Amino acid sequence: MTTSAHRRRQKQILEKSLESLENDKIETRSHTGMTMAIDPKKIPEAKKMIQDFNRKICEFLESGEQTQVYELSIGLFALQKTE
Repeated sequence: MTTSAHRRRQKQILEKSLESLENDKIETRSHTGMTMAIDPKKIPEAKKMIQDFNRKICEFLESGEQTQVYELSIGLFALQKTE
């Protein structure tokens, strides 16, 4: 479970992503997506891999001259809903 504040923050990020998709040059942004059939038992390991990637890309991008602020958002979620 997440807090309502965390959900609001994630919603704000998604709204800003949509705004960027519509208004920013492709050279200054990256929006990608992939649909796949998966084994749901692998989700815990996938979440750890995402966390490791987030840390690695953050370390890479924050090195050097920091002149702009960017948001990195990765979503992994089921497209079909189960009961």
